[in-house]
Amino acid sequence: MRSALVVSALAVLAGCHRGCGGADGRAGGPAPSSSSLQLDLVDCPDGLARCEGGEVMVSRLARVAATTACPWESLGTCATRCLAEGLIVDLPKASARTQLCAAPPSAPPAWLPPATESPLFGCDEGEFRCSANVVRRCSGNVQRAVAACVDGCAEVSEGIEAGSVDAAAGVLCKRL
Repeated sequence: MRSALVVSALAVLAGCHRGCGGADGRAGGPAPSSSSLQLDLVDCPDGLARCEGGEVMVSRLARVAATTACPWESLGTCATRCLAEGLIVDLPKASARTQLCAAPPSAPPAWLPPATESPLFGCDEGEFRCSANVVRRCSGNVQRAVAACVDGCAEVSEGIEAGSVDAAAGVLCKRL
């Protein structure tokens, strides 16, 4: 009986040595050094698009150090200019250039003045949204129609804060 108790105690202590020893690097290999742990990492999102200086870029999924900029992939340059300089929008990569570059002067309009409609309530101040082919601007918690999209709304998943109705309608109204 006594020998069974001694064997059990040794097994527990050996297990603790292996499990607890790993915390300070004695069992199973070296413990990770504090310099190898990177607690200052940030996650970079995938699927955002922006236009700056005439160049359209999309974000790439990555995990980088907090002091490192998130990676962006260039999709090319606009034939004209950016519709809204620096605006970051969640929209499909396939339509990023079309939606973020200003259309040439010869292009048909993507939006028209809106038909009269009653305002909707509940929104984020200064934000533009598109639904049911209508671009609305939020002011004082009220959404008012500012543009009617000719070919429907673009695939932008969230509202945007564009500086003007022209820029907002250009990004939020689908262009073919």
